[in-house]
Formats: sequence, structure tokens, C-alpha cells
Amino acid sequence: MTKTMAVALLVLLISCAQTEQPGNADTGVWKPLFNGTNLAGWEAVGNGTWAVEDDEIVVRRPPGERGGGWLVTLRDYEDFKLRLKCKMVSAHSNSGILIRDPGHGKISRPAFNGYEIQLYNQDGGKEKNTTGAIYSLSRSYFEELPAGEWMDIEIHCIGDHVVSFVNGKKMAEAHSRRSFKGAVGLQMHGGAEATHLRWRDIEIMELPPATREFQRMEAQLEQAPGEFTDFLAGRKVEDFDVFWEGGAAWSLQDGVLRGDHPTEISWIFTKESYADFILSMEYRISEKGNAGFCFRLPWPDDPKRETGPASLGYECQIHVDDNINPTGSLYMTARAYEQDDWGRTIHREGAWNTMRIYARGDHIVTYVNNRRCAEVHDTRSLNGRIGFQVHDPAEWVEYRNVQIKVIE
Repeated sequence: MTKTMAVALLVLLISCAQTEQPGNADTGVWKPLFNGTNLAGWEAVGNGTWAVEDDEIVVRRPPGERGGGWLVTLRDYEDFKLRLKCKMVSAHSNSGILIRDPGHGKISRPAFNGYEIQLYNQDGGKEKNTTGAIYSLSRSYFEELPAGEWMDIEIHCIGDHVVSFVNGKKMAEAHSRRSFKGAVGLQMHGGAEATHLRWRDIEIMELPPATREFQRMEAQLEQAPGEFTDFLAGRKVEDFDVFWEGGAAWSLQDGVLRGDHPTEISWIFTKESYADFILSMEYRISEKGNAGFCFRLPWPDDPKRETGPASLGYECQIHVDDNINPTGSLYMTARAYEQDDWGRTIHREGAWNTMRIYARGDHIVTYVNNRRCAEVHDTRSLNGRIGFQVHDPAEWVEYRNVQIKVIE
């Protein structure tokens, strides 16, 4: 090898090595996003008095002011993990953390340009967007957050996957391609009430850009090999195993599976197990109805079966009036919105409704009446039986046109 060839090869190797490295030399390292002294690197947008006190970012609402405001980073961030501490000094506080906002808080409705992780210490059990929710995208279960206590917030943005944590507990997650890059921000919500919020220990770990999937998981499964089959065809009620008898009378006639007059919770399950699949169905339920569809249930050895199916596998909730687990929720695992963006109730009482469930590995997504309701990554169970429920005080529930596509 000549000297010229050796030099060229060395240059090529160096170039390849550089190409394989992340663009940011500090990728994978926690770095302070706030220097503890001043607001260098941040910009106040809108209302509120932002300051630094005792190594903390502080915002208060001046008397007579009603508008909201943001404190946003001058820099954009793409894929990262963000962690910080927040204290809502005022009771009944409403705030949020802005991420990946390309408009830096200056374009109307920043929560819909990037993403906002909601912080809210009021009676969140009745609110659409409780603390930890990815605003109007993925709902969280209510956590009591007393005023005056520090809470730990962590947010992961990796590719199209956004996940929020509060005090170490996963609150909400979603896959969305709304924005992949933008500012980080802290919010002072508008209103007439006094506001006093404090923030500290704000750190960020930038990550190499993850693969941007051009299809949602649902579309990938729709296009995967396999055909839909009629799930109830050829079955009889006797082919199902009873989990909890609950006093219900089950029948299967002309393709309609029906549960009547339960006195308690009544479940029936297939003897076969299923792992990855798409399943669609139509259902309708009586007034004051309560029912559910369960999947990936590992059949328990305990003959008393004291632990319910929703805790062993996953239950997609059907309920006409459950604020904690509205229809489409994965029971106590991923909470659905009961209304769409126009304020219309997703579940149609007394009518036939559609449900569609996608399950692949640890990733599950539910739809009701073509509305994306709940999404989660969870490893509680990856394989198990499929079951149908009717629950008092429902008088009856019906399931029909149940179709399944098994994903190999």
C-alpha cells in the first residue's frame, strides 16, 4: 500500500467514525437547563413575573393580570429526557411543561403545536387533563398533588414516543408525529386566581435522533400478513369458560353474543390464548350499562380467582357513566377521553358502537367509534385468553361482528 493510499484510507475511516457519532458530543449526559443564577437561555412570553430566587425559577401573577404566559428556552430540543422539580405554592394551581414547541410559546395554543404535560392540583378526577396528561392527547389517572410540596417530573421524547412521569410513576404516553423538535417551556396559566409556582433542578439529556416511523403501529398491523376471521363463528356458549358467574345468562345466537341480567360481575373466556392481533367488534348496552372486553388473560391457577381479569390481563372498558375509566380505557392502565375534540360523547348510549383493539408486544391501542382512545406500553401480560363481560347494573350487553386478525 502506498503512502497516498494509506492516508486516504485513514481519512475515510475517520470520516466513517465521525458519521456514526451523535451530532451532539454531550448526547446521553444530563446537563443543567437552568443555571440557578439567572434566566440566561430562556425567554419570557406573555404574562407573569418570572424571576430567580434561592436557585429556583419563580413566577407570580401580578394583581389585576389575567393572561397566561410561558418561559421558554431559546434553543430547540429534539430527542431527549427532561427532569425537573416543581412546587405549586398556590392552591388550585394550573400549569404545564411545554416540549418540542416549534413556535416557542408565541403561536396560539402552544400545547397543540408541540406538546404540553399538564400540571394541575385541583380536583383532577373530574378534569379532562389531569396532572401528567399529554394535553388532549393522552389522559392520566388523577394523582393528589398538595400545594406547597415539591414533585418530581420526568418526560421522555424519543422519536414519536412521548412519556410522562410524576414522582416516579408513569402517567401518560402517546405516539404522535405532531412535532419532533422545538422549545422547552414552563407555564403560568391564565386566570384571576393568585399564582405562585417554583421550579428547580431542571436538567436535560439529549439523545441521538431515533427512527421516525412513517406508519403508526396500527397501520403496520393492518398491512401485516394475515386475514380477519369471524371470531364467534362455529362457537357455542358452552365453549367458553366462566371466570366469575355473576348471575348472568349468556347466549350466542345468529352471531350475537348476549349477557342478560347479571347480579354481579360476569365474565366468560375462550379456552384459546392470543398474543398479537387486531380485533374489531360492535357492541351495545342497556341504560346504566357496565361491561368490558378482556384480552391476554393468563388463566389463574387459583380456583377462587380473587384477582380480577383487568389486573391480570387487560380490560377495554365499556361504561356509560364512569369518569375514572371511560369507555375505551384500558382499565386502570390507560385512561381514555370520554369526549372528542368537539365535546361529543364518544360512546353512543343505546346504539351499536364499534371497538377496535391493536396489540403487538407491549404496545396496545384502543379505538371506539373510530376515535383513538387509549395507548400504553405495558408488559403485564403478552399472551392470554379473550373474554367478554356484563356487569350490574346493566340489564344486558350484546356483542356482534367480532373479527380477529392474528399477527404471527
